[in-house]
Amino acid sequence: MPEPVLELDGVEVRYGSVAAVRDVRLRVDEGEIVGLIGPNGAGKSTTLHAIMGVVPSSAGEIRLRGRSLRRKSSESIGESSPGSRSRRTSASGSRRGAGTAGEATRSTPPTTFSRS
Repeated sequence: MPEPVLELDGVEVRYGSVAAVRDVRLRVDEGEIVGLIGPNGAGKSTTLHAIMGVVPSSAGEIRLRGRSLRRKSSESIGESSPGSRSRRTSASGSRRGAGTAGEATRSTPPTTFSRS
């Protein structure tokens, strides 16, 4: 079986005594596109922030192409991916190696439909 591009194994993020996410396991193979869905407060954004290095994970392992991302800054995560040439800019304007798009973010213009 080929090595996954991204792998989370037992990842946990805590804010004080509260576990925001617990025991997250995820494998993303080459060519896959993955989305996280769930209700508000389920930990989707927190999981992505842990992957990007914006918040530290308190347990588990996050690996990008087999290399641990533990103790890496969000600036260096994008640089650790082979072939990555571009860097995204987050909504706050700071340069990051990865980014998220909120629900209100559109990459295409809105489309309207009408009956004929």
